[in-house]
Amino acid sequence: MDRLAQHKLQIAAAVIAGTRATSSQQPARPQLPAVIEGKQVMDAERQQLAQFMATENDLLTVRSTALQQQWRRSTWVLWGSTLISIIGGVLAVLLFSHSITGRLVEIAARGARFAAGLPAEAPPAGRDEISHLEHQLHNAYELVAARTGELQLTETSLRQRNAELAVSNGELEAFSYSVSHDLRAPLRHIDGYSKILMEDFGPRLEPEAQRLLGVIREATGQMSQLIDALLRFARLGRGSMRRSVTDLGALVKAEIGRLEPDTHGRQIDWRMGALGFAECDSELMRQVFANLLTNAIKYSRGQPRSVIEIGRQTDGVFFVRDNGVGFDMKYADKLFGLFQRLHRQQEFEGIGLGLAAAARIVRRHGGRIWAKAAPGSGATFFFSLDDEEAASPASLPANHLVATGEAS
Repeated sequence: MDRLAQHKLQIAAAVIAGTRATSSQQPARPQLPAVIEGKQVMDAERQQLAQFMATENDLLTVRSTALQQQWRRSTWVLWGSTLISIIGGVLAVLLFSHSITGRLVEIAARGARFAAGLPAEAPPAGRDEISHLEHQLHNAYELVAARTGELQLTETSLRQRNAELAVSNGELEAFSYSVSHDLRAPLRHIDGYSKILMEDFGPRLEPEAQRLLGVIREATGQMSQLIDALLRFARLGRGSMRRSVTDLGALVKAEIGRLEPDTHGRQIDWRMGALGFAECDSELMRQVFANLLTNAIKYSRGQPRSVIEIGRQTDGVFFVRDNGVGFDMKYADKLFGLFQRLHRQQEFEGIGLGLAAAARIVRRHGGRIWAKAAPGSGATFFFSLDDEEAASPASLPANHLVATGEAS
């Protein structure tokens, strides 16, 4: 193509040179041979170009075919590699899963053996997560085994204590029977024979002898009351509690109605706030309020108008307040003790059991009872039921008394 192009340029240059040499006044003479030769060169160029294009087309076809074959091979290779990768991944997952499953089965087997009571086996050494889990579970098994041993010892101790308690209850039942029957018989004899002496021989006895017989009969009556009170107090610590949601307001109103015969002719200002409901043994709780209300009625009878207030504080603590004689707090350590009194029998009757019984009932409900008073300024008794947030002895003022231990 380059040779033909150079030849064509030479012919063109010759034609142009011939044309310029001719005088402009003379007509132009055609240069037919050069034109014919130029046409031949052009035809040769076209033929050469056609061959070139044909050759390029053939080469393009060959290259396209080769590229298509190569693309198909690449596609098959790609799909094959993908399939092999998937199969390899599945196999790896299956192998890994089988390994993990086997180790988990071993862990479960060790747990089953431990649950069956066999000693816990130490796991093999390792640093992966499953090995860490195995060691943690082994430590947990050992801890549970230790705690189980402690619980077994505690259970054995509890069984021994229950056996001892059963023996003590049997002895207490025997003691109660003895008190109820054996001790009453001599008292009945003393009271009966004293009564016979008074009735049959009273006129012949001197006044001092009659007075002494009266003292004997009065003492036997007091002793009988003490025996009855002691038996009632002992029963408070036995028997199961029957807890239920109780309307304490209705319970107190009913108890005030029962106390009406004891308050006949008295000017009593009852002030009762909202008591709400509580989960308790209703009969035992009735006895608590009965003892506290009776106590308030008795020790406020010296006032022209007794004021007795029953209520419940925002922290759930119940209280019974009166405007009676009160007491000196320095002697209050005896207040909730059995048969303990802060006033003389000649001033206020009683055997010193009501507050001790109330304290025992409150403690059986998981609560505490305490008091605040001053001589001549009345007294207030507080108690809580299953209330851990209620005031503890350490958090109470110094002039409060709290009953937290068993009355002796």
